[in-house]
Amino acid sequence: MQRSFAPETFILTNCCLRGCSVYYNYMVGVSQNGHSNGTIRDNQIYENGAEGLTIDIRSHNNCVYNIN
Repeated sequence: MQRSFAPETFILTNCCLRGCSVYYNYMVGVSQNGHSNGTIRDNQIYENGAEGLTIDIRSHNNCVYNIN
């Protein structure tokens, strides 16, 4: 599955993000905050404003694989 979430930031809540294209967002492409035991893998994350991928406070035990 390939989707663009531009021009909005995609916020992860209790899920797994896999096989997506996230690009051309104003500030952050993917933001994870307060999430545990998640997986972000096999995604294309590029040309986002300040940050492409942010794993923020209260997040722990998450895995990130194969980000292009």
